[in-house]
Amino acid sequence: MTPCGCLARVVTVSPGPLIRVAGQTVSIRCDVTEYGGPNEQDFEWTMTKEANGKKMNIISSFDARFSDPSLSKRVASGDISVARLKDNEVELKIAEVKSTDAGFYWCQTPSTDAVISGNYEAKVQLTVILNTLKVSPLTPPPVVPEGSDLTLSCNVTRELSHPTYLSVTWSVKRGATSEEILTFGPQGDVVTGAKYTRRYADGGIRLVPGKNGFFQLVISKVTTSDEGTYECNGTEWTYESGGKWIKIVESTKEMGTVAVTPTGQSLSVKAWSSSPSSTPLLLSPGEKLTLVCSVSADNLPALALEVTWLADGRELVTMELSGVVISNTSSGGAQGKRGEATLERTGVGEYRLGVRGVSGDDGGVYTCRIRAFIEKGGRSSGGGGRWHMAAEKTSSPVTVKVAQINSQDGCDYNAIKGKDFTVPLSSKLEQYHQLKWRHNNTVIVDRRKANVFVVGNNKDVSKDGSLLLKNLKDSDNGIYTAELFTSEGTKTGELKSIKLCIFDHVLKPKVTKVCSLPFVTFTCQVTAKDLKFAWLQNKNVLEKEKTQTLKRKAEEVENDFFQCKVSNPVSSETSDSVTQEPCYKHKSILPEKLFGISTWVCMGVKGGVVLVLIIVVIVCCVCTKQKKPMQLKDEGELRLLWTNEQQHHQHQHNHPTDPHHHRSSPTSLQTAPRAAAAAAAASPSSGPARSLP
Repeated sequence: MTPCGCLARVVTVSPGPLIRVAGQTVSIRCDVTEYGGPNEQDFEWTMTKEANGKKMNIISSFDARFSDPSLSKRVASGDISVARLKDNEVELKIAEVKSTDAGFYWCQTPSTDAVISGNYEAKVQLTVILNTLKVSPLTPPPVVPEGSDLTLSCNVTRELSHPTYLSVTWSVKRGATSEEILTFGPQGDVVTGAKYTRRYADGGIRLVPGKNGFFQLVISKVTTSDEGTYECNGTEWTYESGGKWIKIVESTKEMGTVAVTPTGQSLSVKAWSSSPSSTPLLLSPGEKLTLVCSVSADNLPALALEVTWLADGRELVTMELSGVVISNTSSGGAQGKRGEATLERTGVGEYRLGVRGVSGDDGGVYTCRIRAFIEKGGRSSGGGGRWHMAAEKTSSPVTVKVAQINSQDGCDYNAIKGKDFTVPLSSKLEQYHQLKWRHNNTVIVDRRKANVFVVGNNKDVSKDGSLLLKNLKDSDNGIYTAELFTSEGTKTGELKSIKLCIFDHVLKPKVTKVCSLPFVTFTCQVTAKDLKFAWLQNKNVLEKEKTQTLKRKAEEVENDFFQCKVSNPVSSETSDSVTQEPCYKHKSILPEKLFGISTWVCMGVKGGVVLVLIIVVIVCCVCTKQKKPMQLKDEGELRLLWTNEQQHHQHQHNHPTDPHHHRSSPTSLQTAPRAAAAAAAASPSSGPARSLP
């Protein structure tokens, strides 16, 4: 307002000078304030080549015939237009500015004021320069491995004729969507896209300005999310009065499409040992297990690996991303029974597992698991780093077999439980040696310099370094390994491990039997373990029978007796004899009892009676034979007596006194002896005859 209280019109235009590029769109705004009359004001645009040159009408907001004839076609085509933004504000637009459009542009407002006061026009200079902006990108590789770096190079230049500034922008297009990654300029500052702000802060994206308009954007540790079509945009800017940056021209060029090969596609994991892959790895107790995990990938140098060895699906030992090795074999439970595992990196992509002094618990299926990570940076989070797990793969299994510790085969020494035993040292112990004894995988003696024991005491070893074991127990079974070190702690070499087997003194077994006709099963009952069994039938060894049970047909072994023999490397015992009874009993044709008395008792009694009768008959026969010779003797004596008498009688008759004596009848002489014999026969008990009747 004027001092008199009247309004003083104020007309203003865009601050200048304005620098625009030929062929680009130009907009010049004009507004009026502090005016009187209607709210909607009219505007007229004119131009001069010089600051005070002759004006040429361009366009009016209210008069269609206002334009100079030389510009009528451009006005009619819309190349030149005026647009009302507000009642008191309009915008002059030139769709494609020409070099000849350069000059001073005047904005005028016809007066609607009651009193003419203030300014009714304002001017601004427009400079039109040629479009010399050039954007020349380099084509990126079409395929890059995940985890590697992607470099996007772009050259942005222009011919400097007026004070203009450049910026370069990288963006990625996926489908119809384009995302800005980073913009550098025009003031030398960096602006990142919303999704890339933290990544830039973490160092995952960095700008490498070059000379003569050459710029590089490096995207580190790319992942599959970085796939897409990359573009480079170059923009020319001008800085106008009032502190505004105005984009005057830009050019966008497609750099190329980039595909990212997933790590899992090229990642290969293989576990192997010295044994052919087609056969299990067979170890003896006390030996060292060595397995190697080989890792290969197209982008192996860009990967951080977490390496884990698993035994029967359980984690055994792990090397973390930092290189720290964590062993799970020292924990309790089933894992704790395994040998102490070590893991070391022996080369690029090669990791070696070692288990020293293996036992039966170390047998199983081993696999190597690899988790591949890509670092996402970490400066913004205090250096801790952020990781993206790109892939995980597990090798084919390797089967490891270890002979059982309690097996009787392969024992170097056998000992009886409860006794003492000395495990010999297989090398000469020097005075300077440091000595360590391991039982399976546990250090039980560790003697350092100056006879200082870290583990155990001087009662555990002899002067020659042998290990002294007292009152042996089952837990003393296993592998004993000695290690010798120099005074500097250097290991002198590998000493042979010794397998010690502890056995119970065998107790006398007992044979039990179970009837399941037609079979009978004998079982050798014994409490000890790790025994060998043998069977004897009628004291003859059954060579093919070596198990704890024996099965036979009861009928076939009705009268046989059996024994079992058990043994271990330190003792043996044989059971008492048993038969198959009462599994099978032969059936008799006789009844079991007769008149309530056992048939066998009755038969025994009858047999006894018959035996007595036989004895009586034999005695009678013997007596008869003894009497017959007596009878014959008596008969002979009778005959002799008769003969003597006859002779005597004949001697008497030889005298002639009886002339008839010689005439005795011969018949009578023969009859008398027969009568005597008959009489003797009729009375055998009578004595010898004394005379004849």
